[in-house]
Amino acid sequence: MKRVFFVHFLTLILGLAFSVQVKSQDSDTLLLDRLLKMSLDELSELKITTSSKTHQKAWEASAKVVIITEAMILSRGYYDLVDVLKDVPYFQIQSEYGHWMKGAIVNLRGHRSGDSGNNKFLILIDGIKISDEAEEGLYMGLNSIPLNNVKQIEVVYGPNSSLYGRDAYAGMINIISKTSNYKASRFSYGDFKTQRFYAGISQTFNDHTYGSIHYSAYKSDEQDPTNKSITYKERHVFPKHPYTNNFYRSSNNTMLNMDLKIHELSLKYMLFDIRASETYGCNPDFYVSEYSTVTALQNQIISADYNLKITPSLNLNLFYSNKMHVLDPQTANLYTYDLERTGTYDAQNATILIDSLFAYGGRKYYYFRTKANNTGLKATYTITPKLKNISGIEFAFIKGIPIISEGKGGKPITKESQRKIWEHSFETKGIYSDFAYNLTDNLLTSLGGRYDLNSNYDNTFMTRFAIVARNKKNIIKFIFSEGYMAPSVTQRYFESITTFSWIKGNPDLKSQKNSSLELDWSYLVDKTQFTV
Repeated sequence: MKRVFFVHFLTLILGLAFSVQVKSQDSDTLLLDRLLKMSLDELSELKITTSSKTHQKAWEASAKVVIITEAMILSRGYYDLVDVLKDVPYFQIQSEYGHWMKGAIVNLRGHRSGDSGNNKFLILIDGIKISDEAEEGLYMGLNSIPLNNVKQIEVVYGPNSSLYGRDAYAGMINIISKTSNYKASRFSYGDFKTQRFYAGISQTFNDHTYGSIHYSAYKSDEQDPTNKSITYKERHVFPKHPYTNNFYRSSNNTMLNMDLKIHELSLKYMLFDIRASETYGCNPDFYVSEYSTVTALQNQIISADYNLKITPSLNLNLFYSNKMHVLDPQTANLYTYDLERTGTYDAQNATILIDSLFAYGGRKYYYFRTKANNTGLKATYTITPKLKNISGIEFAFIKGIPIISEGKGGKPITKESQRKIWEHSFETKGIYSDFAYNLTDNLLTSLGGRYDLNSNYDNTFMTRFAIVARNKKNIIKFIFSEGYMAPSVTQRYFESITTFSWIKGNPDLKSQKNSSLELDWSYLVDKTQFTV
């Protein structure tokens, strides 16, 4: 996978265009100062969009919501999404140094991600899902998601498949970009030759046209996790002498985000281009290690959104996105333990030679790819001043190659013609509707449901019901919600045999479901919040 040339060209242009020191406009400074001084009561009045797919006050959401403002990001020095998740409640950083460029493996409210790529919660940027459509999870480091140009981050707890369908299993994180006029660039250098660079510009040209372009880069030889990670410290199996105690990790990540809005048409392009390598127990003379890999990941998302106001009370939103996610090996994994493998293995009465260097425990190339086209229509209808309805229909057309271990008898699968054999297609369709009714100014209720059809698996119906009440400093929410997650492309064609990933059809899997009944009581006093 070749690097995109214009990304590097953009780096040069933006770096020359702006000063290294960020110079905020007076209006931005006043806004940040106001946000820092806001009480929790005032924060609950901030507008959000994630929970209901429409604008509403934070306290009105049919879910528990935590808002991270731009001022909080700057004052607390958050660089990336992992920094934020360390501070917000109910997130547990299971492994800060997960391999395959996941960066951190994160659990939410006890829902374990493990090696599934952080797929128990939905991650969006400006409402656009950035993880792949094949249910493989977010195969990119959460520390590869920078927080430059962020207006606020909306963290929504609890399942929400009644509106979002697949993957809205345990919660959602929506990163909302700023749209104010500004230009800025930043550069920093630190330990492990860590370099961070950002340059961006946002500009409103007239009443109908807005554009922005933002570029972030991160390069580092990163820290040795043996100093911090208990997982490495308490290992029971280590490489034999002399392949011991050597660790190396490096990263080279870039992100590009471009927006253009002309009248009611919004266009967006996002690129995550990630390179990472790590070895443990390395002998550089023989290039043998207990664990070694150099991998590359590229996520590209193109989206279009058209907003059409039919009447003052009816608004239609048409959208389309094209997404491609590729996890591509640059080198093989080679384990010192595998050098001792000999003998044969009988798989379905076929004798397979276990060769130390070229068979099942030896060289492994992990490859995965998803291509998806998504389209749909959302209608927002204000039936009466107190009753509102959100309804929509969505279609997804997906081609996926499972995560395959590409080392088979010394003949690794590295050609497109070989990979195409494992590519298969499937479709999903979803239709949803959600009603919100304000009984009084401080009491509201909502009820919604969604029916999803999957060409590979069982069809699923998910619901959500909520009652939200507010009285002076009290906010009480009673919520019943459901989430589901269909089996991934890899699970459909994957079965493990000892330490080798064997590709085999597995069509009888069922979707995972998550039903949640929640009573949330918050008591707000100035800058202190008590939550039960």
